[in-house]
Order: sequence, then structure tokens, then C-alpha cells
Amino acid sequence: MIKGLLSAALMLCVLVFAGALSAQTYPLQQQNVATAGFNSGGVANCQRGWRFQCNASGVSVTRLGCWYPDGASQAKTVTLFDWTTQAILAQVTCGPGSGWQFTDLASPIALANGAQYVIQGHTTTSSYYFGTIASVGQSWAPTGTIQYLDMRYSNGSSPNTFPTSTLSNYQYGIVDFGYTTGPSIYASTSTLNLGTTPQGTAGSTVSYNVNGYQTPAGTTITAPTNVEIKLSSSSTWGSTVNISNTGTWGPISIDARITASATGGVVSGNITHVCTGLNQVDVAVNGTVTGPTILTS
Repeated sequence: MIKGLLSAALMLCVLVFAGALSAQTYPLQQQNVATAGFNSGGVANCQRGWRFQCNASGVSVTRLGCWYPDGASQAKTVTLFDWTTQAILAQVTCGPGSGWQFTDLASPIALANGAQYVIQGHTTTSSYYFGTIASVGQSWAPTGTIQYLDMRYSNGSSPNTFPTSTLSNYQYGIVDFGYTTGPSIYASTSTLNLGTTPQGTAGSTVSYNVNGYQTPAGTTITAPTNVEIKLSSSSTWGSTVNISNTGTWGPISIDARITASATGGVVSGNITHVCTGLNQVDVAVNGTVTGPTILTS
């Protein structure tokens, strides 16, 4: 769902009523690239993206994504750079597939107020080009919390090459990121596949990370029926995990698995993450328990 940038007044209301604190916001508003005047062009082994400035405190990048109009069958690399140090802060692979494709970060990246960054998309196969548009419309040039500065590019075989060159009169709005503002809890995934296990046997362990940003209280994590959880650093399984940390913390690794007492059939539900004053964060789990069988010769 498209999320608009929150105004200062709305943010005050959010902080008071704890509404949508962990909602994803996208600088480019996840517009449809295929219908926004983009067209094919470019060369193989190229990076295209944009430089931006963060104009607020408490902004954390939680996912990176892209939409290449002609690259449905190719995997794409999206990289977030620090503008000053040229260091890679996060990198994901998206696709193959069409439309906007986002990959969650294992740990959110906190942006500094007033600092500048670059987000880039990289392709390697000459058959799949980047989308271009001749004029920069305001809708493709974010302002406010995330401020668009200019287009960046580099030509090379590695997505790790820092884009030192500037593009003018072209908007490469094919890479975007999701971010949160204000106090929030962040899970590194929204879904967790627990696999299949025979009845009477605990399932395989699957792990994910949990982070907190300016959390006002401890966080309680609760597993649904037929699922058990624990801190990865612990040996004790149970139905709940309590994280006493407040403020900014993480990542903390959480293990989950199907319980040995689960009966045959589908296992599903949500692992809930609850902190007083913040929105609940859910991780949907699914798995299967196979019932006992009789074998003959």
C-alpha cells in the first residue's frame, strides 16, 4: 500500500497515539514504472540510481527494491552506499520477476539526520536495460524526510563500484527503499516457513532477527499454537520470549520450530512482537506435520 510522507503535525499525533509507527514508507511512492514514461536503454554492467539526503532523526532503512521494466527474468542487485565514506551499508538481490520487488534487510540501517546516501541498482546482462525518463517529475524526486539530490551512475561488472558520475536531465526511478520513522520494532522477515516434520518430532530450527528503535519498554514475543520459540543464544524452548532491552537495540536472533506435540496437519499463525505504546509486529509462520503411517512390504 502506498504510504505518503508523514507531515510534522501528523507525526506528533502518531507519537501520542502510537499509530503506524512501524509502517513502511517509500520515497518514490512505489509508482508503476511501466506506465510512468520509462523506456529501454543503456548498456550492460551498469549501475543507475540516485543520491539523497536524510532530513530527520529516527529514520531506519528496512528494505531495498527495484523495478526494471525489461528485466523480469534477471536477478538484480540493489546497494545502499554512504555518500561520504563510499562504504556499502546494505546490499540485496531482487528477482527474477516483474513489478516492484523488495528484499527485507536482516538488520535495519539507521540514517543520520543531514547525511547523504546513494541507492543503486545493478544489472549484468546486456539484454536487460534500465528504465529512463527524459524529465524529472516532482513525483519521482522526493522532498521532505528523504530529499532527492541527483542521479548517479557507474559502468562496471561489480555492483560494489561506487557511482562517482552524475547524470543530468534523467530520472532513474527504478530503485527505491522502505523506511520507518520514530520508535518501532522491526523483524527481518514477515513470513517464516517452518518446513515439514513427522508427528512426535520437533521441527527444524528456523531463525530471524528482531531490532528495536527507541522502544519505550520491553518486548514480548509470543508463538502461536504448535510453535515454540527461544533466543538463539538460549537452549530453552517455550511459548514466549521476553526482551528487556529499551531504546535502540539488536539485532537479536530468534529461533522458531514446530513443537513435538503438534498433531498432523497444517501449522499456521503469527509470532507476535508486542511493546507497550508501539504497533504489534507479526511474523506469519507456516509448516506441516505428517501423521503416523503404517508401512507394509
